Amino acid sequence: MQKLIFFSHGEKGGVGKTAVASAAIEMLLGAGCKIGIVEGDTDNGDVALRYEGTVRHIKRVRLSDPSEYQKAVNDLAGWVSEITGSGEADVIVVNMPANAATTVDRDIETLAAALEEIDVQVVTAISSGNTDQSIHRTVEIATKGLGSLGAAVVLAPEFLKDDSISARLDARGLKVSVYPRLSPDTMQVILDHPRQPLSDLVTPTGPVKSPIQRIRIGQYLRQAREVLKPLFAGLITDDGTKAKKELTNE
Repeated sequence: MQKLIFFSHGEKGGVGKTAVASAAIEMLLGAGCKIGIVEGDTDNGDVALRYEGTVRHIKRVRLSDPSEYQKAVNDLAGWVSEITGSGEADVIVVNMPANAATTVDRDIETLAAALEEIDVQVVTAISSGNTDQSIHRTVEIATKGLGSLGAAVVLAPEFLKDDSISARLDARGLKVSVYPRLSPDTMQVILDHPRQPLSDLVTPTGPVKSPIQRIRIGQYLRQAREVLKPLFAGLITDDGTKAKKELTNE
């Protein structure tokens, strides 16, 4: 049976990769999927820290250092093979580091061959910045990098809409979805609770006392789920539950 590996990717830091990875984790856990997490940003392992008490299988792999690329790909493929092969995970969520363009994307054929060997289906969300360089790199990731290995969606952050980012990406022939915004004060609330899953921050009995902030985080998770759900169409049904039939090669 074929399993999924989901990459939360982007050209640089600050475009929302960690928020996207966290939203995907929440969606998959809410659907009843078994997941593993690969934290590729070992210097700032926000996703691993947030979910280490919730998700059993978490692996830190240094995907940010070009000099360690071969070791990183070996570690990534070996761990994914072990976890998916044993039935411990339906989906692996990989939170990519800021400069993965100089590591993972520079030799995409090697990574593709490694993932094909262990029979995992690649899906990718690519968070774009609004500079010309960011858009250029987003196009490269989508067409020549990880995005070329399977289903992919380019995310245009909602807070950059005044920069016509969606139109600029559309003009380059990319499939673009507008990704919801977390306001600065709500993001700060999330950062103030670095060890809490986002789903814990929306419950009245959780650590967030402000009803408004709980509502905003809940709205973000629902909106993000609608954007990301098409990438998991074979695994998650329209009502947000895990499909009864596992993904296969057919």
